[in-house]
Amino acid sequence: MELTMPRLFTPPLRDLDEPGATWGHDFAWFCREILRNPLSDYQEWLGLHALEVLEEEKAREFAMLEDDPTDELEKVRRLYSSPKVKGGRPIPGGMLRFTYVLILISRQNGKTDFVKKLIKYFFFRRRVPEIMAAAQTLNKAIDLWNEILLEIELDPLLSRSLGRVDRSKGAQAAWSRDRRRRYRPVGIDENAGRGDTVDLLYIDELRTQKDFTGVNSLEATTTVPDNGLIVTTSNAGVGHSVVLRDYRELAKQPIDEGTWRDTRMALLDLTPVR
Repeated sequence: MELTMPRLFTPPLRDLDEPGATWGHDFAWFCREILRNPLSDYQEWLGLHALEVLEEEKAREFAMLEDDPTDELEKVRRLYSSPKVKGGRPIPGGMLRFTYVLILISRQNGKTDFVKKLIKYFFFRRRVPEIMAAAQTLNKAIDLWNEILLEIELDPLLSRSLGRVDRSKGAQAAWSRDRRRRYRPVGIDENAGRGDTVDLLYIDELRTQKDFTGVNSLEATTTVPDNGLIVTTSNAGVGHSVVLRDYRELAKQPIDEGTWRDTRMALLDLTPVR
């Protein structure tokens, strides 16, 4: 899919080519140099916009709006401290602008490939403790998990960092060799993610959700980590796509009202104009 300007998206707060404006450049480097599978034009655009980083002053503004500003300001301090270096390259820090990214994209346009790269980036490059990927059924989430595991196992570099893989029914999980990181597939239901703390939550095909029960249970898992991020993808919904319709309107409202500078929810709509 060649990049054409998305028909609707949450504007960035600054030029994303500025140093430190987004993790997207590091994500593109990881795909090109480590995965040896460069992002396409549209995937690079998605990475730049979805992984936008706040300037420290703006992060402090958001922290002061929280119920406990002291804890949030301490979080900001940690996030803007000296970056770690891995592979001879600093891992960019800072607070992600968005806590929720809604990506709308048509079928057969490389969505799954983008998501697989993103999960690998968070697992191997950013080394977050917990990644969870959800789909309308557990089997569909396991399908993606199996695809990613196979690609990792076939990669001489990544496979060295992969540890135990548990394929037990209902307890599927892949661990890093040091046991500090885990990636799990889950279905979307009222018990999904209950009691868990997740750094990256991916939800596939939001259009299939007819109510908020399972989605709400999952989304509660990302509130504790310093940079908890929810990424959802979907193609166009149908009549019963209640969750997708409501979330799209929620993400679109700040764009329509001109209040997008203060939103923590991104809408990146790459579907064709009907």
